[in-house]
Amino acid sequence: MKKTFDAVKFQRKRRAELSHKFEKMTPKEVIEYLKKHSVQSRRLQKGARHSA
Repeated sequence: MKKTFDAVKFQRKRRAELSHKFEKMTPKEVIEYLKKHSVQSRRLQKGARHSA
């Protein structure tokens, strides 16, 4: 079976990229980065409403 998308491979690659990026940041910078790049913040920027 040939996979078109390998979620485990993607997650490992993404974790390595973020770890490399975060090692150069202070804890405050990491928090700001995560707030800015979170899925929820992107939804809010597009005008979607949060149903909670």
